[in-house]
Amino acid sequence: MPENHPSIASAPTDRDIPGLILGFSCLLFGLAVHAVIPYQVSVEPIPGASQYVSFTPAAVPRLCAMAFVLLGLLQISVSYRHGAAAQSPKKAAFTAGTAQDLAFLAAAMLAYPILMTYGGYALATVCFLLALTLYGGERRPAVLLLCALGVPAAVYLLFGRLMQIPLPEGQWFG
Repeated sequence: MPENHPSIASAPTDRDIPGLILGFSCLLFGLAVHAVIPYQVSVEPIPGASQYVSFTPAAVPRLCAMAFVLLGLLQISVSYRHGAAAQSPKKAAFTAGTAQDLAFLAAAMLAYPILMTYGGYALATVCFLLALTLYGGERRPAVLLLCALGVPAAVYLLFGRLMQIPLPEGQWFG
């Protein structure tokens, strides 16, 4: 057969091996968590509250496990299709800009729980996501609104309303 025949699979070196390892690791981790949940989390609703609670304590870990499985499959697909071309030819270097980025992220991560203590989930999360999005260089109003207001609203609806898990209200508002 000719060397460039399309039916011949390319050599493993043409694939993004670290990406494939990451993908399979996420996939296996998600499957492992999904398999272990019945042994670690009670799958029965809170005793005496079955008419009020539609989700069991295992619901959130199962959702996270399925997210890991989906992300693993996506990573495997991207790594397999794009191969070595997806890898950066340059090695990452630690620069002053990188140090500034890490310092900003560390400060934001330290400020978030403090602001949550006083301002509650909604105020702290909107401020945190708005700061990260602006620092990342995004200036389009629609994207800023979606990130800073849409994500916290979706989390609030999922946990606060649908699952009826109270989110912090903060000392200023509670």
